[in-house]
Amino acid sequence: MTRRWLPRVSLRALLVGVAFVAVFICVPINRARRQQIAADRVRELGGLAWYDFNFPEGKYEAQDFAPFGESPYPEWLLSITGTDLWHDVVYISLGGIDIPDQDVSFVYDIPSLRKLMLHSTNIPEKTCRNIELQMPGCDVFP
Repeated sequence: MTRRWLPRVSLRALLVGVAFVAVFICVPINRARRQQIAADRVRELGGLAWYDFNFPEGKYEAQDFAPFGESPYPEWLLSITGTDLWHDVVYISLGGIDIPDQDVSFVYDIPSLRKLMLHSTNIPEKTCRNIELQMPGCDVFP
């Protein structure tokens, strides 16, 4: 009877490998969870949060918005994992909504945000500029 050769792995190497895989998996899941909480907060306030697939041209302007844009990922996958794991919120509109100043901190949990519409809100100009400074890829419109 011949014995098959199996690679030997120490317990230490196995634990390091498992830890690496766990970190590799958890970082995007945590980012998606934080984005989902922030997008839910926007909707709770009465605002709109739009995803990257709603702008098929890649231009994040209101006139380029496709309300029935579809994700390239299958619906069954999105229903299991959630939209936020595969797509980024890129456009938030909170226009005309009274928002206490401390409640805009949720936008920092959406690093992919490109446009933040805050017209006709009670958010001070200073806070808008602070958001622009801390999120360089985001255009804030007070």
